[in-house]
Amino acid sequence: VHPIAPFAAPGDNLKLCAGEPRLIPFTCAHPSQDRWEEGVKEAMEGGCKGLKIHPILQRLAPEDPFYFDLLEVFAPYGRPVMAHAGEFDYYIVKDGYSAYGDTLRYEKLIAAFPQVPFILVHMGLYFPDKRLDLARRYENVYLETSFQPLRKVREAVGVAGRERVMFGSDWPESDSKYALRIARKAAGEDADLRDRITGANILALVS
Repeated sequence: VHPIAPFAAPGDNLKLCAGEPRLIPFTCAHPSQDRWEEGVKEAMEGGCKGLKIHPILQRLAPEDPFYFDLLEVFAPYGRPVMAHAGEFDYYIVKDGYSAYGDTLRYEKLIAAFPQVPFILVHMGLYFPDKRLDLARRYENVYLETSFQPLRKVREAVGVAGRERVMFGSDWPESDSKYALRIARKAAGEDADLRDRITGANILALVS
């Protein structure tokens, strides 16, 4: 369950997910929030399993110093970062922030924190090859499959291996059954790969 600051506070998802073990809360932060450092620490120590960043909606470039400060606080917990990847205009009136979704702009952050798993979601949307390129060069880059066709998911497995590809649907923006069907087809008759893509790989990062 992914919050996006400043529209949510670091610990909000702990409350939302309380009492439901099937829901896995992530935390978030934004420089406009008071005491965000303490908020992230409290959220992680309270049970959050990862960090969500979304440069477009947060209106912060991936190379903004804030994200480096945030990762300095977050990295010691050894949990994954779930990062939006892919240029996209969210609003009818284009606001100029779409370019913040360019996957390659994460490279400095990924390189600076090699111990942190970075899950670049949507495989870059319209430009999945950018994300595949990062996965070839950085072992801490993971590939999430939402909005990608079968051939690209299969290519992702070939590039990143069976341990760094994971099913995603971006629900409720898409119907998860179609994305799940593609993930299963990509695995074919390989039961171990199917299990990894459809759950085991992400659980290994948050358990």
